[in-house]
Amino acid sequence: MLEIQVMLEVPLKIAAGLASGQLERVGGVIVDATSKQVVSWLREGGQLASNPSPAGGLLDSLLNFNTGGLMNTLMGAVNIAATAQSHYRIMQQMVRLETLITISSGIGVLNLAATMFSHAVLTKRLNDLETKIELLYKSIGAEFEKDRQAKLKAATLAAKNAFGMEKRKNKELQAHNAIDRFDEVRQFLLHDFEELFKKSRSLEQTVSALAHAMDMDSLLVRCHLELDELSSARNHLEGNSSFYEQCVNELVGKCLGYHRARFFHKSVKKADLYRVIAIEDWLHRNDKAWQSDKTDDVCMKVVNAYRKDFWNDKAIKDINPKNSKLPTLADRIAYAELLIEKFEGFRGFRAELEGIARLGITYSEWERQQEEALTQAGLDLEEYDDYALLVDKRWLDKQPAA
Repeated sequence: MLEIQVMLEVPLKIAAGLASGQLERVGGVIVDATSKQVVSWLREGGQLASNPSPAGGLLDSLLNFNTGGLMNTLMGAVNIAATAQSHYRIMQQMVRLETLITISSGIGVLNLAATMFSHAVLTKRLNDLETKIELLYKSIGAEFEKDRQAKLKAATLAAKNAFGMEKRKNKELQAHNAIDRFDEVRQFLLHDFEELFKKSRSLEQTVSALAHAMDMDSLLVRCHLELDELSSARNHLEGNSSFYEQCVNELVGKCLGYHRARFFHKSVKKADLYRVIAIEDWLHRNDKAWQSDKTDDVCMKVVNAYRKDFWNDKAIKDINPKNSKLPTLADRIAYAELLIEKFEGFRGFRAELEGIARLGITYSEWERQQEEALTQAGLDLEEYDDYALLVDKRWLDKQPAA
């Protein structure tokens, strides 16, 4: 049986695994990079979305980068050589957590791709999502706006009812209704995304449309889970992952834009440059030549890719757009990180459900185990303003000392 232990700081063995590449964060889970076994689950406190400055603990330890870009405290504790490769690997996997709270452009991220949210937290997030999508529709002047909003409200109302009902028949009726309505709204959003992308309209609107389409899919899957339909939930995520991956790859590339050497300009903050390097590494994650090149660290790979533009006047002129309505370089980085985090959350949701299936338990049993672990730890996620880490204690005990 799985034994879950709740931790409020990153265990050193997990930190070592992330730095060495043995482990990787995939959305809300941390998995073994080779076997894809889930070894821990990130759980977000209910107050985190409304509190952009957590008191400390897990989030602080994950984002503890100094101006040199290295996690000195964490790296020193696990006695790892702080190489450029390990730095970028951790940057790539962990720093995007900050995006889950706030980004400079003001588009908030609602992490709906995870299990174990209370009914109260889910209801609040559904209300927030309604507001964000309504604002999107108003900004793009979408045709049949009122009809779309009506369908969205019907979907969220059915979901709220399904998540809160005890009687099985009532829950089934509301959940299936919500699944159908969420699928309709998802189709609307994907149509809007395709039109916005094709016409090169506002990046913010394009990013929002795709991100919210993934929200719809995550909510649809949660409705399947409410009915203990683990197989249907997994099939839905598996069937849509490749499509979203292609869309996100293309849109992240569009966010970074042409003349990417501009990110190396002296006016760009060092921290932002590191973020761009991590984004480029993510974009090349399936490029065998890129990943197999052991002679250069990630930074040099990016330099070699950008160097043709280093003395390009057009690239220099493109650093600070004269049109104030165009996104700044900082906005472009934030949009790209939001999309990556959104997709990784979607992929992590899938990994979590596959992990449950490997355990041979139902979704209801998985939720019960999480509740018991949190109760034993004396932690109420709804009142907690940071991340908690649910760790597979049996896996952790088998690992050599860091």
